[in-house]
Amino acid sequence: MKKILAIILVMSMMLVLIAACGPAGDTPPPAPQPGDENGAATDGEGGGGAGSDRMGNELAELLGLPTTPMADMEDIEFTIFSRNMGIPGTQDNPFLQLVREITGVTINIQFLVGDINTVFGTMLAGGIQEDALFVGDLATEAAAAGAIMPIEELIETHAPNLRAHYDQWWEQMRAEDGNIYTAEIWGTHFGETEIHFFNGTAWWLQKSVIDFHGRRPNDFDEMFEFVYEYMEANPTIDGMDTLGVEIGVNAHSWLLTNPPQFLAGAPNWGIAGYNRGGARVGAELDLAPIHTREWMNANAKPYYAKLNEMMHRVTSHGQPVIDPETFARSGSEFEAVIAQGRVLLIPGQQWIWEASTNTLIAAGLHERTHVPIDFIWDHAEEYNYWDLAGGMFSGNNGLNISWNNSDPIRFVQFLDWIVQEPVQRFLNWGIERDIYEANRELLHSFGVNDGYHYYYNEVGRIVRPQVMRDLQNDSRWLRNNMGRQLRDILPKIQGLFLSDNNVSGPGDSPEEYLAGLTAFDREFFQRHGLSHFTGFMRSEPLARPPFYPLWGTSPTPGSDAHEFASLTGMSVGIDRDHIIPLITSSPEEFEERWELYLQAVEAIPPHLMEGHLAFYNELAQRAIAAAGG
Repeated sequence: MKKILAIILVMSMMLVLIAACGPAGDTPPPAPQPGDENGAATDGEGGGGAGSDRMGNELAELLGLPTTPMADMEDIEFTIFSRNMGIPGTQDNPFLQLVREITGVTINIQFLVGDINTVFGTMLAGGIQEDALFVGDLATEAAAAGAIMPIEELIETHAPNLRAHYDQWWEQMRAEDGNIYTAEIWGTHFGETEIHFFNGTAWWLQKSVIDFHGRRPNDFDEMFEFVYEYMEANPTIDGMDTLGVEIGVNAHSWLLTNPPQFLAGAPNWGIAGYNRGGARVGAELDLAPIHTREWMNANAKPYYAKLNEMMHRVTSHGQPVIDPETFARSGSEFEAVIAQGRVLLIPGQQWIWEASTNTLIAAGLHERTHVPIDFIWDHAEEYNYWDLAGGMFSGNNGLNISWNNSDPIRFVQFLDWIVQEPVQRFLNWGIERDIYEANRELLHSFGVNDGYHYYYNEVGRIVRPQVMRDLQNDSRWLRNNMGRQLRDILPKIQGLFLSDNNVSGPGDSPEEYLAGLTAFDREFFQRHGLSHFTGFMRSEPLARPPFYPLWGTSPTPGSDAHEFASLTGMSVGIDRDHIIPLITSSPEEFEERWELYLQAVEAIPPHLMEGHLAFYNELAQRAIAAAGG
């Protein structure tokens, strides 16, 4: 009898384990509906049981936030995996506590450690355990593997605010199979705003180098000469070896492969190729490959030749302009050396090391932060570094809900609450001053102290007290005390709040930009005849056509386009095998190695290149059609 009972117990446990596992086979289970095991709704409104003892809607009303059915539901935690590197904020963050008190929802963000392709491959192989993912174009692979669920019906049934938020982009969000898998978190831009902030692609040169020479470099070669001369005069910074150029290839591999496109006068096409018709609104789509002998010789070769030269250009102190360790440093190590203030030049997109910049600002090392500069080759037609705000909706750069989500209905209900204008203002700006004053004692009990508020000036613009500006210059304070970490990982309003035409975030406000400048920056810009830190750039923000960008979606695994991407990629493939050895080899070997690289590219079967271009052309045509073009 004991043996029989033991067998029954083991079988029961196996059944429980099977039920807990994600879907198997090629066909995922249907999307959850009210009353399903995942997302069971006791009242038809959403998941979770009733009986919360939180303040809930009472607190929402006191703070001027919308009420929600979640206020009466039990507490729940959702885990989101992010492809970005970062440091999780503390859960005793007062703004997170207020959100939790109203909704019962805790968001646990798991940031990337290691190479995204390796980590994500392991996640797929073992079954996605997280409730949601932010993995960008890798969502295509997740959908093909049946690891994420379609979300169109979930949003339309349970998230009316979120559905309205996406209305103008709804058709652009559809994948090749017609389903919507991604709740976009970037690119949902409303209204027209002045641009006072830039953190995209450029050559980010330390301010101290510009001050040392008294001006910006005039051309691409002179920029490296500026770095060399500064290193010659300053071999150490704060007792540490000065680092000339950091590539960050292990933070994002495209930091090494994208620059030739910008030097060629193209915008950020990624692997998709370049558009011979241009990339401005109204331009005709005419994709051409970047993996050709002609294009690579004209645009990629001089760039990698310059990096090779700088690997072997050594100061009298024995320091190469590019330290070979740059290719060995992990993503977190890349951010760490920037935060030390000893990196002079970084090619790439500044949002990647934004936390490092904020660390320098918080330490008062303003001269060690960087400004963006842009260059193009002499044969290029125009500068194309800067996208006009609102022109970057990719349709595949947001949250995906996994089949192991503990309550998909509750999850989209939470997104629906978050995306409402009062909540967005709360997360990004803080608490309105009169509301703060009226509820000071209560808010203090949640850890909200003086200075966490904003107010309206005489013309109705949102502004912050100076103490708030000073505090928010410290990324550590911002991460642990405000709603920024939630806003960054979830759907959001960008641009303007349509109810009063105030900007959605302090970074977009001309008043806040000017008021928030440090004394060093005001003097720095004045010395160089500028009014803001994008003044060294020749680029202007450009409005893009609806098919831009194309990097937001990866080809379907198994397709010709996917095989082409694998053959030419930096994770595996030709670029990985050739580009870094090309840069690190001796100058005498460069020409021979470059020819081997070209031969490897030309050995790619022509039908794979054709499939590659056909995939992105079809993707572009769908975007044009979805935008009503």
